[in-house]
Amino acid sequence: MREIVLQAEAAGSKVYFVEMPMPPEHVHMFYDQLEWTAGYRTHLQQTLGDLGATYIDASHWMPDQGAFADPLHLTYEGAQEFSRRLGEYLRNIAPPQ
Repeated sequence: MREIVLQAEAAGSKVYFVEMPMPPEHVHMFYDQLEWTAGYRTHLQQTLGDLGATYIDASHWMPDQGAFADPLHLTYEGAQEFSRRLGEYLRNIAPPQ
């Protein structure tokens, strides 16, 4: 992570790490567990913040199982919806250039 951030900053870029959406069953089984939310995610957010990067939790953005083509990948329509939401999110948090 450190090397990615350093290279991006050297190029004048801001870095965003995105926790990608997963199917609802996976989210419930893993991402909603205290070990993930209060442990792993908190650690990542702190580490990335210390490096000057931003952590985006998009894990719950696609709650419809139908948005997934398989256990990891969004359908074409799901990917379009995710991309739209990510663009809106970034537009709202990123300072104007």
